Amino acid sequence: MLNKYYEILGLSNDASVFEIKQAFRNRAKELHPDVNKNQNAHEQFILLLEAYEYLINQKKNTTKDKNFASSQRWQDNAAARAKHRAEYFSKINYKKFVNSDYFKTVTSLSTIFEHLGFFIGVGILIPVPVILIVLYGLSGVIISLFIMFITLPLIRQAIKSRSSINIEEFFRAVAFVTKTRDVSVLILSILNLFIVLKVGFQTLIPFTTLIWAFGLTMAFIFFFTRFELNKKARSSAVISFCYCPFILNLLLAINFLFSANPGWEIYSFTHQGNNAEGKLAYINLENNRYRDYSGIRIFADFNSMKDANKIAYKFEDGLLGFRVMKDYKFYKDSSIRP
Repeated sequence: MLNKYYEILGLSNDASVFEIKQAFRNRAKELHPDVNKNQNAHEQFILLLEAYEYLINQKKNTTKDKNFASSQRWQDNAAARAKHRAEYFSKINYKKFVNSDYFKTVTSLSTIFEHLGFFIGVGILIPVPVILIVLYGLSGVIISLFIMFITLPLIRQAIKSRSSINIEEFFRAVAFVTKTRDVSVLILSILNLFIVLKVGFQTLIPFTTLIWAFGLTMAFIFFFTRFELNKKARSSAVISFCYCPFILNLLLAINFLFSANPGWEIYSFTHQGNNAEGKLAYINLENNRYRDYSGIRIFADFNSMKDANKIAYKFEDGLLGFRVMKDYKFYKDSSIRP
C-alpha cells in the first residue's frame, strides 16, 4: 500500500513532506474531475487525496505512531475520512476547490518556497553578478562565478520551475499563510517582544511590577479559559501567552504614544558595567535615582556614552497616568543643557 501511494504521487519512498505537498498540489490540479476528462477521474482524484493524507500522516507522526498509520485501523478511520473529503471536493468545481482552505493549507507554503527559490535563483544569476562587477570589477566576475558555482542546484531549480511561477498566486499564498494561527502567533509574539523592549522598558513602571503584572494576568487567563470555559490547552495557551500580553502591551503603547507635558531632567551617572564588546551599558544615576526602573538605565549605544558623565532624560506624562521616557542625551560638560 505504501509503495502504491508514493507511485500515485509520482514520488520515491524517501520523499520529504515538502515534496509530498508539492506533488499533491500539482497532481490535484491535473486530476480534479472538473479538468480531468478521463472516465475514471472521480476515482483517481479520491485515491490521490487518500494517498496524500496517508503519507503526510506517516511522515509527521512519531515512530510509534507510524505503526498505527500503517495499520488496518488507519485504513478504517483516516482513509475513510480522506475519501469523504475527496468525495466532496470532487463534486465541487475546480475553481472552488483550489480556493478552499484545505487546498490552500496544503499548498501555500510550497507555493511560497517555490517562488522564493525562483526569485533567489534569478537574483544570483542576474542582479548579483551585475552589482559585484560594478563594485569590484574583475574580482567581481570571479566572485560571481564562484557564487553561481556553489548555488548551481538552486539556479537550475529556479530555471526548471519558471513555467509554474505565478506572482498573483504567490501573493495569495502569502496572504493566506499570514492568516493561519501558527503564523499569527509568531507575528504576535514578535510584536509583543518589540513593544515590551521599545515601550514597556521606557515606561516608569518598576521592572519587577511589570513582570508580575504580565505573569499573573497570563496565568489567570490560562486557567480561566482552560477550566472555566473548557478551552483546549493549545487554545488557552495562545489566548493567555499571545493575545493577553498584546492587550497589555497595547495599553502601554497607548499610554506612551499619547503623552504630554514634556520636561527634561539631568543627572550625573556612573557605569556599572558593559559587555565584552563594549556595546551595552548599565548606568547608576546620582542619589540612586530611578533605581527601580532598569529599562531607562540600559543603553546599547555604548560608544556615545563612554566618555560622558551626565545624562538628560526627556519625560512626559502618559495618557493612562504612567510617565514615559521619550528621549535622552549624553554629554560631558554640566553647562550644556538640552
